[in-house]
Amino acid sequence: MNRRILDLKDELGTTLFERLPRGVRLTSAGELFVDYVRRTITELDAVDSHIEHLRGLVRGEVRIAAAESLAGDFLPRAIAKFNAEHPGVHFHIAVSGPEDMLAALARDEADLIIGHDLPRHPSVSILRSVPHPFCAVVARDHPLARRRSLKLRDCLAYPFAMADRSLAGRALIERALANASFCFEPALESNSIDAMKTYTRLSQAVCFQFRTGAMRDI
Repeated sequence: MNRRILDLKDELGTTLFERLPRGVRLTSAGELFVDYVRRTITELDAVDSHIEHLRGLVRGEVRIAAAESLAGDFLPRAIAKFNAEHPGVHFHIAVSGPEDMLAALARDEADLIIGHDLPRHPSVSILRSVPHPFCAVVARDHPLARRRSLKLRDCLAYPFAMADRSLAGRALIERALANASFCFEPALESNSIDAMKTYTRLSQAVCFQFRTGAMRDI
């Protein structure tokens, strides 16, 4: 390995690593070279996939980074339907927040990301965007349960669970509150949708979820 790195240094005419007291780190040239290698490997995988399509043998792995609300029901249903026709394709789903999803895509650790209200990123292209309701979720016997629509002010009389800042729902709530004359003090703050829904189900609390993440509970 060391000999090959030295050969690369000679071929490229520049240093790829700099030695530190405890290990090494990439130089700027090394980072460019690693990005090139990652892109090349991704392109080779894509070519291999296209060749398999030509042979009629659809196979391979698809790495998806997704919001928790989509990973619980929506994605497994879509994958099960796809695998019924293409059993040779394997999927890997990693649940994370918007920033981590974008970082995974940029580092070529994910082929596709699916989330809510994703921040814009110069190296990311949006393939499809779909409007999706953001809802207040309460227990069946909650005083607000029969209301067809709610304003955030209507929820002030009750404890509530709020997503932490790693999840897209938190940013939506904060944007809505930016010009409000009141603020929210959550009784529970979490990056787990299940934790927030369970707390809401066992109390008179309100939580806020994208409809996809709450469909199994409705």
